[in-house]
Amino acid sequence: MKKNYIHSRTSRKPAIVIGILLCMLFWIIETVLEVMIFKIESGDIIERLFFPNFHELWMRSSLVAITMLLVFYIYHVKELKQIEDKLKKVAITDDLTGLLNRRGFFVLAEHQCKLATRIKKTMALLVS
Repeated sequence: MKKNYIHSRTSRKPAIVIGILLCMLFWIIETVLEVMIFKIESGDIIERLFFPNFHELWMRSSLVAITMLLVFYIYHVKELKQIEDKLKKVAITDDLTGLLNRRGFFVLAEHQCKLATRIKKTMALLVS
């Protein structure tokens, strides 16, 4: 029975949670920096944090959107890399035994030959 490695997608919940937490953190940092730079009274911090004007809302929503897109892009690249690693492993190993197949043997032999050449050592290869 063959395993389907290509369609083994993981849940997107961790990326969504990370994205939301980063957005909230950036929102708070941006508000605090704005208060510090423009010398706003401390009572206005809560008002600016929870009830921003249109310009602040536009800038913060842009920041949120960009952050979410970056998180999803990084998560997607990580997921594609994991799938690629699984496919490489499947390509060089035998499903039944888990040992290297012919392609895996030649890949490993080529790697060892290059290593021996690089460190200037002799190498023997025995094939039965």
